[in-house]
Amino acid sequence: MLAYHPAFDIYHCCYRILLCTDYSELPSMEIDRIRIWDFYFTFPHQTNRISFPRDLEDLRPKLDFTKNPYENVQDPLMVFERMRPFQITAIKFLFGHGFFERTEDDSIIRSSRQTPSLLVPELTTLSFAHQYVLQLVSSAYNRLPLYGPSGLKARTKLIDYRYDPA
Repeated sequence: MLAYHPAFDIYHCCYRILLCTDYSELPSMEIDRIRIWDFYFTFPHQTNRISFPRDLEDLRPKLDFTKNPYENVQDPLMVFERMRPFQITAIKFLFGHGFFERTEDDSIIRSSRQTPSLLVPELTTLSFAHQYVLQLVSSAYNRLPLYGPSGLKARTKLIDYRYDPA
């Protein structure tokens, strides 16, 4: 049986990555940070598993997002890793089309190229859960360091952080 899921669609991944980078207030983003936000935009109900620092507790989701029974994620780490080749290919595609530029420290900067006008109407029809993820992307939570025991990787538990450079 063939089954479609946007998590494994390169073009939908391009859309999600463009959205997340457009909403971010950071001047540049690491690839792992982009991958984490793409995962949460794809599976917004998984944001309930994120740990928040005390000063950002007000960003914790107030509502338990209704889960789609067809998107029950038994093992988020496995799904996150299965998404990796699609995410990397989408990022390379966006590089090739001039949406991103690379910095000296291997981060990504959004270029001045505008989001395609065909995607703009999609922004007005986002669900509450997707709007919440974009709120996190544009908040102080996204300014947490990526590395270390109190960084984004550790708080989401999607990527191992123990061997990160200090």
